[in-house]
Amino acid sequence: MQHFLLFLIFFIYIYTNPYSDKVYAQIKDIENPTYENYLLIEKYIKSGTIPHIQNMINWKGEALPRGLLMVKGSLDSIVTETIMIRSNASYRKKCIVIYTTLDEDNVAKAKALVKEIQNAKIKCHILYQAGGWPNLPEGDLVMAHIPGAYHLCKIREALRLGYQRVICLDCNVVNGLNYKSIFTTINKQEVFSYLLPYNFANVCFSREYVSAYNISIEMAVPTYELYAKVLGFDLRNKVNQKIMKEWYEITLHDEKKSFTPFGYQTLISYILNSYYRSSIFPKVANLK
Repeated sequence: MQHFLLFLIFFIYIYTNPYSDKVYAQIKDIENPTYENYLLIEKYIKSGTIPHIQNMINWKGEALPRGLLMVKGSLDSIVTETIMIRSNASYRKKCIVIYTTLDEDNVAKAKALVKEIQNAKIKCHILYQAGGWPNLPEGDLVMAHIPGAYHLCKIREALRLGYQRVICLDCNVVNGLNYKSIFTTINKQEVFSYLLPYNFANVCFSREYVSAYNISIEMAVPTYELYAKVLGFDLRNKVNQKIMKEWYEITLHDEKKSFTPFGYQTLISYILNSYYRSSIFPKVANLK
């Protein structure tokens, strides 16, 4: 039954994505990609025809760099591990997920982040991955060309493995976060992120991008924007399960919402606006 569902998702995805189908259709086993499969995806992300990629620009109107280093030399370059901190293998209450590409700078930042968490005196697992792609058993590789989709896929992996509360960190997140406090907040209000000092309209820059979400500039102005480099969820919560499903469905079937200047940050902010009040998120002005 599971394999049939994966085939159905794969078929629907290919049918609705005529450009990326030429890439993913060449992968015989989407759950077990080869080294050559990863190289094929890397090439597509760097120079292939990707719809809406022209919307990935900075505030100066310059195109953002394309590329995703998933392998180096062989599949052995991919690192996937569960780091247990003050816990055992069966522990499932709290986890922190970190995914990074194999760029040396990003790997160094991710390793420093892991070390910081290990020194934070909290009980949790770290699901750490460098290279490859998260959550392969559920066919999530077909989202590899979507900006920032690896965060969604890594959270989905934590959900599949039965973790209750999760913090998703970008390797470029600021240092010195209070992880114990973040988990406490998740336990109380089911969700966590930081509220940024600007709104959805600021991030989208123009009516063209806001139109991707079928809302007007006027509607976008009061809509809050979150610092998506730090996201926390209680995965047992039914609302958050709906959020995960909606995030997945939009990423998979409505790609234009991911191809905005801030990519997945704008998308998850847009989704969370429908479920949570901005007042529950702590305000910050100096996060980058």
